Amino acid sequence: MTSLIADDAMLARLCQVTGLTEIRDASGKVIGYYTPANLAQPHAGTKGAFALDLAEIERRKQSQEKGHTTCEVFEHLKAVTTDEKMRDYLQKKIEGFTERDQCASP
Repeated sequence: MTSLIADDAMLARLCQVTGLTEIRDASGKVIGYYTPANLAQPHAGTKGAFALDLAEIERRKQSQEKGHTTCEVFEHLKAVTTDEKMRDYLQKKIEGFTERDQCASP
């Protein structure tokens, strides 16, 4: 992971953030996302999508249960949908995942 050092001006802005935040350049292009560190660790009273349960994450990592890749989930969704536009969309996504996940040998 890369680390960046925030200067005082940036630090002052980031300290005001209370949830997941898009960071955009002057033209409006998204350059990244920022989540305050206090949302990455569960604490009393924290609820919602950004409260991470580190014990649950560790339990899942240790579990022998089989997970599914995003591609596998999309393939299942494609198999059960009858909407042709959605099937075409899912197929394009599946093809993108397949191409992305191919490993080029050096």
